Amino acid sequence: GLAQLLAAIGAAMGEAPLSALIHHHRWDTVMHYIAYLGLIIAMFAFLIIPNQRKHFNKTASPTTQPAYRSMIQNLKTISCKSSNLWTALYACLNWTPVLILAELSGVVFLEARGLTASESSGLINFIWYGIMIASPLIGFLTSRYPFRLFLTRFCALSGVIGSLAAIYIAHLPFAILAICMLLIGLASSGQILTFGLIKDQNPIEMTGTAVAFNNMAVVAGGLIFQPIVGLILHHT
Repeated sequence: GLAQLLAAIGAAMGEAPLSALIHHHRWDTVMHYIAYLGLIIAMFAFLIIPNQRKHFNKTASPTTQPAYRSMIQNLKTISCKSSNLWTALYACLNWTPVLILAELSGVVFLEARGLTASESSGLINFIWYGIMIASPLIGFLTSRYPFRLFLTRFCALSGVIGSLAAIYIAHLPFAILAICMLLIGLASSGQILTFGLIKDQNPIEMTGTAVAFNNMAVVAGGLIFQPIVGLILHHT
């Protein structure tokens, strides 16, 4: 939850500096700056994050298979388990509104409702605010109480309510639209629950592959639905 909070802060606060950089430099130069920053972060991660391999080797079942064969076998096992597929589907559809609204077409959608570009950008930030608020709160609750399945449903329902109101109710005041965006952000925070679920559903030696499989499902929403939404916007 805290990791997702930091990611949302980066998304909400990064747009203005990035826009200013692109205004003063070529876009490819800015991409180089970002790549260099990524390399620095990777270096610090390598040096600072502790290596738990010794502990893992004590608890994981022994294997004599080459690493790549073990990974492929784990991936087959994970992808054939129905509970993993349902969890991954929830993760995909739960995060897709962020990929569509917050990262692609949200400003265009709100401008079509008569808002200015500045107002639209401000409203989109409320999605990230919802994620900032809900992610650590959800993590806190699920680490202490057996609320995980209830929270997945609550998050989904919040997203439905916020989305339906924003799409179908005309002439909503700015404050109500902000609440709708906040609900969508709160709803999308439910995807962090799926990482705990998929970890619990698989043996410890498959944890890395299972988490990666679930994360693939999270970002697959952009791969699948962003082009579809782009085509719909282009033709209608």
